[in-house]
Amino acid sequence: AQRSAYLQSAKDVAEDRLEIRVNYVGGEDVDMRISLLQQMQQLDYRVAATGSRTALPFANTNIDFFHYQLQRGISPMADRRSRIALTRIFEKQQPHIVHAFDTKPSLLAMFAAATAQVPCRIRTITGMGYVFSSNSPLALCLRPIYRRLQRRAARVATHTIFQNRDDQAYFLANRMVDPNRQSVVLGSGIDVAGEAQRRSSERQLAHLRAELGIDQQVVVTMISRMVKHKGVAEFMAAARAIKQKLGSRVHFLLIGPLASEGRQAVDAQ
Repeated sequence: AQRSAYLQSAKDVAEDRLEIRVNYVGGEDVDMRISLLQQMQQLDYRVAATGSRTALPFANTNIDFFHYQLQRGISPMADRRSRIALTRIFEKQQPHIVHAFDTKPSLLAMFAAATAQVPCRIRTITGMGYVFSSNSPLALCLRPIYRRLQRRAARVATHTIFQNRDDQAYFLANRMVDPNRQSVVLGSGIDVAGEAQRRSSERQLAHLRAELGIDQQVVVTMISRMVKHKGVAEFMAAARAIKQKLGSRVHFLLIGPLASEGRQAVDAQ
């Protein structure tokens, strides 16, 4: 029934020669989908993005950007405020399609889009996060709640996309998704052309190495959110062990935001 309603809505839009409005919802890194949204613009979709960081990356893109507050970690009140904010954004923009990714947005945006009566509601499960990567008492207590929330989100979502078959199998085995309204797309894709344009020149790399004092060293880099379940502590332990054996011949770089990450945060010091 939901698919039929959406198809009828899309048909009506096409007959009126109006653009189909799509809102792509994520967290702080929604700007990483700009190239995807630009591809959709070329297919005559009117695209917008909703995220929790600055609108600056969208300044020269002709993509509408909507901001909302999103708090990582466990905070039911903050999640409620995020859901209300998303509902208001959808009611104002009136998109025909909402597509959300990441753990919290893929839940909150589905509930908000249903409240705002968005015809087509799609979510991408990019991973299962801390609740399933950790065996801490808190994570174990949260798993039944997470499964219940995912079942609720699945009921209001038009379609669920998984990025790996293990997550898909888990959701199916635990009745967290309708088998007839799910599929697998293996990854978000890579903007190869964009990366080629941004590739640093040898001169820039040499300058950066000199600036960091690592001219002749082997460099090992980890780029991550500063949370324990991403393996930051293991990376630092490995760095200490290898430095004891190889000394100054190798240098380790840990790159990531210093924003608060709640209980799972790795202390900045």
